[in-house]
Amino acid sequence: MKETQAPVDAPDQTAEHNEAELRREVLRDPAVRALVFSRMATALGLATLSYGAMVYLATVGASQITISVMGATRYLAALLFGIGGGALAEAMSKRTAMVTAYALQAAACFIIPTIWGTSVSSLVVLVFTVAMLGQIATPALKSATALVSTSAMVAVVAAIVTVANGIGAALGSAFLAPILINVSTMRVLIYVAGVVLLLGAVRALKLPPEENTASLRQASREIAWRETVPTLRRTADWLLANRKVGAMILVGSMVLALFDGLNTLMPVYVRDVLNSNPTNTVFILAPGGIGFIVGTSLGPWLMDRKGERALGVSALMILSLGFALFGLIDLVWPILAPISPLRLLNLVGFDLSPQIQAAGLISILTALGSTGAAAAVQTYINRYVLLARQPATFGMQEVLDNAITLTAVIVFGAVATALGPRIVFVLAPPVLVVVVVWLIRVCFRVTDQDPPEARAILRVLLDRAPVVPPPPAIGDRS
Repeated sequence: MKETQAPVDAPDQTAEHNEAELRREVLRDPAVRALVFSRMATALGLATLSYGAMVYLATVGASQITISVMGATRYLAALLFGIGGGALAEAMSKRTAMVTAYALQAAACFIIPTIWGTSVSSLVVLVFTVAMLGQIATPALKSATALVSTSAMVAVVAAIVTVANGIGAALGSAFLAPILINVSTMRVLIYVAGVVLLLGAVRALKLPPEENTASLRQASREIAWRETVPTLRRTADWLLANRKVGAMILVGSMVLALFDGLNTLMPVYVRDVLNSNPTNTVFILAPGGIGFIVGTSLGPWLMDRKGERALGVSALMILSLGFALFGLIDLVWPILAPISPLRLLNLVGFDLSPQIQAAGLISILTALGSTGAAAAVQTYINRYVLLARQPATFGMQEVLDNAITLTAVIVFGAVATALGPRIVFVLAPPVLVVVVVWLIRVCFRVTDQDPPEARAILRVLLDRAPVVPPPPAIGDRS
């Protein structure tokens, strides 16, 4: 019988069909659904708590530096306990680590405001405590992505989990926090955040068990805590021993620092630059959901074709563009406002200024960049780092993320207080890249190695070519 030649585009059609079927198969898995819901719930609770505190301070007239210090509290906690939290998550089962941390976070949301109220000092203690416990939950959750998926599915699962995190964070910062600030009190907002975190803990119970089921108390006794204190020498040694993974994490850290820095600047930006009520950040951040959806849809496709590195660098460029547009809002709003999705709200009675409409369109770019980088870094680690070492790697990622973000938030806040938030948006991306390059050179000096030139470091960080690390051992994944 004569064979019929397949059309030229049949392989692409087959690949697209297989990718769609893979997504459906992933979403049918109860363990994946439990992980996704837990991630979304906890992101919603944490964003409601942290962003609610910043919006609350902005509405009562606090300065940008005060709000930035409040925002920086959680990054300081994460920096101090990032390695220790990763070590605890490594010693415990992923499910036990997540459930324990989320339950303790929820308890803190009920206990601290009930006993000490909602003063600034009480809010600082609460944010610090919740962020400290998050250093156990976050590495465990990211490692659980590889636990509930195969190597072929890990990119899809990581992307879905990332968008769940993004949606939860967006709902918390753009909707739930501003609404609760308007209609209730700060104490009620904290209690609501505690209930949501508790739901995340309950959902995490549906994750598959592991052989290692040590409790938090047992795991804490096994940790050499002195070795978990982050120092420049230990961080430098790790980066030099894991250069490919470290470069990938640093790109993601820069994106995270810019995005979280944006969130700390936004309430005062809306108040002082856009001359509007800080609670109107709900309208600016809400369109970011479009960026999260697009980033989730395109992320696996781009990673499969161009690699995680290309996605991470592209995300950094997109986010930098969004930052610049925020700073140049007076110049770009006549162009962006007419095509903003927020114009649709005028049909239902919302009279938003064209500047807010333009800023809402720009938030799509910033959300797109944030989602792409987070998915790229997590997929890279899930694919190429042994499962047993992933919690410690994610713990080091937390240290790098929070060290860079802490620096960015404090510097952005100080500059915005002195010169206004507009100039920060324009200068932040290039300044942050310069700071990261300088930190890398310092790391080389600490290890008694000759530091490379700044141009060489930039080539490594911003190289879009795919990195080909050694393949993972098949037996190391379940």
